[in-house]
Amino acid sequence: MAELSRRRARVVLVMAATLLAAGICEVALRNIGGVFDDTFMQPDFHRGWVLRPGFAGWVNSENILWVHINADGMRDHDHPIAAPPRTVRVAVLGDSFMQGMNVELEKTFHSFVEQRLEQCLAATGWRVEVLNFGVSGYGTAQEWLTYTHHAVKYRPDVVILAVYTENDLTDNYRPLNRDEFVSRTPYFTLDGDTLVLDARFRAALAHEMARPWWRRARVWLQERVRVAQLVYDGWGAIRPWFIAEPEATLEVEFDEEDLYRPPQRAELREAWRVTEALILALARDVERNGSEPWVVTLANSPQVEPDAAARRQFAEGLGAGSLFYPDRRIADLGRAHGLRVISLAEPMAEYAVRHQVNLFGGYLRAVPFGSGHWNEHGNRVGANLVAERLCAESGVLARAARRQ
Repeated sequence: MAELSRRRARVVLVMAATLLAAGICEVALRNIGGVFDDTFMQPDFHRGWVLRPGFAGWVNSENILWVHINADGMRDHDHPIAAPPRTVRVAVLGDSFMQGMNVELEKTFHSFVEQRLEQCLAATGWRVEVLNFGVSGYGTAQEWLTYTHHAVKYRPDVVILAVYTENDLTDNYRPLNRDEFVSRTPYFTLDGDTLVLDARFRAALAHEMARPWWRRARVWLQERVRVAQLVYDGWGAIRPWFIAEPEATLEVEFDEEDLYRPPQRAELREAWRVTEALILALARDVERNGSEPWVVTLANSPQVEPDAAARRQFAEGLGAGSLFYPDRRIADLGRAHGLRVISLAEPMAEYAVRHQVNLFGGYLRAVPFGSGHWNEHGNRVGANLVAERLCAESGVLARAARRQ
């Protein structure tokens, strides 16, 4: 009996010590924020997934910084629903490049656009407010749904659709999508010339939400307890060492050269047709709401390689005449339909060569220059190019200037 009592005491002591250590870690992590990634997202039956309102913490995938999501699920400051008087309101729709989780909030694309447009209207007494609706992993379909279900309530005067050519084509067409969230992604298909929502993602979300109680408990803990978040992220980092993950299988293969030349296969032509229809549908919605639509094609890393000879060699290796086919195609779409398009790849490439600067990555050793997302320099250069065009050609800004 005495031995049994001693064993029980040791078990209780170990449990108490474990709880005490976990409590100390929890307090420490809450003071420094904790380190987590996917916990910034939550399911959404309109858009597949959204940023979790009010969530905050450290990220360390490309840079180590504190990130806060505002009360309405945006990587941005809080904004009132109604715009302040004498304010031009600009909404930015996009993916992880617009979300900008690798740079400080003040160094994101939308922040630099706001600063530059403020300078443009400085003498008029008008202000500019740029709202960031970018969410990682989004394609044009989710950006259109974001406008419909989220951004439109803010009644923006100008709407910028940021198209990331490197993966938006595949994000918009289910057979080509390589993302791990393919089943949770809303898609549109074309019935003739009419876009039809493929709502299968809602069934996938409902299935996930009906998971066993122990999985729901794990998610509950992960969302609220910093130690649980740290353990989950740690397990995610070492899991591939112990468990072989099945490789994603595509219905249709998509190779890098497919992006930089006219589509040779029927499924690629259909992906382009869906993408172009989505861009035009969003622009028509924006115009019907009395706002001014702009399309911006973002530069991807190979396009803005500062070594021009290496860039040419890369294009030749792909059998492509240049790396700007997708940008030029969307610019042609805009000209054909009277839609303003700003193509960033070529001017950003010229800037990178002229200044011999990398516009991607460089914050962590694991994400060197030329990889990852736009760094501060890339965000600033892209934003300045966009703001210059808006200052020169936006009817909304011109009317504001005349009403000073």
